Amino acid sequence: MYSFLHVEFTRAFLSLVRYPANFVSTLFINVLMFYGLFIGASFLAGRSTFGDALDAMVVGYAAWVLVNRSFGKTPQLIEAEAATGVLESVFLSRYNTSLIYAVRGLVEATLDMVMIAILINLIILLTGSQITYSFAVVLPIISIVLASIGCSLVAGGFALQFKRISAILPSFQFALMFLMFAPFETWGEQTEAAVMFLPMVPSVVLLRELMVYEMALDYNLVLIAFANGVTYLLIGATLFNLMINRARNKGIVGGY
Repeated sequence: MYSFLHVEFTRAFLSLVRYPANFVSTLFINVLMFYGLFIGASFLAGRSTFGDALDAMVVGYAAWVLVNRSFGKTPQLIEAEAATGVLESVFLSRYNTSLIYAVRGLVEATLDMVMIAILINLIILLTGSQITYSFAVVLPIISIVLASIGCSLVAGGFALQFKRISAILPSFQFALMFLMFAPFETWGEQTEAAVMFLPMVPSVVLLRELMVYEMALDYNLVLIAFANGVTYLLIGATLFNLMINRARNKGIVGGY
């Protein structure tokens, strides 16, 4: 297992180093997108300072970028490997297929966090945001990644069946944007409690509490966030394995 992790980290890191233009362009586009939103909001509101509202928007945007990239990893990998004819070789590995794609998603998300950290600091420089960092933010970030990998495995299961689903993946970005940006914690206790079962919601609420409102770490919310992340990861892995069995039974693993 250690050798598998080492190989995946090495592969992802070498790809990052070999194609730095992809990293820079992705970073530039995401910074430009947020700055465009900031300029538009400033024009509509007639002011350039928003206080906690801006900080909450920065946190939500950073979480959305991370989740959005993690969500698309597995289906995009499956589609690309099916197109190049190497998908069947993945199924011949001695490791469980869902484990392979989950580890790949984890490795890619880990490298994406480097970009997210740079992204946040650039946004702070451009907008004057006052979000704060603490070691505790690692906890909600981990739970966000777990849930997003689970959702990615669900999408990957459908990619395994139909191979070409990249055209519909962008439509899920708006749903993910709602989950990351909506200030559920300000909608009342009953509403907040009702939406905690949605993927990644407890984690992003906890992120805002720590980075925007500078509240003490809520251990109950930490448990809820990790329960949410682990639950969606298990659901994703289960559904992905069911999709794998269906693809094998129908003989469509190598189709495209």
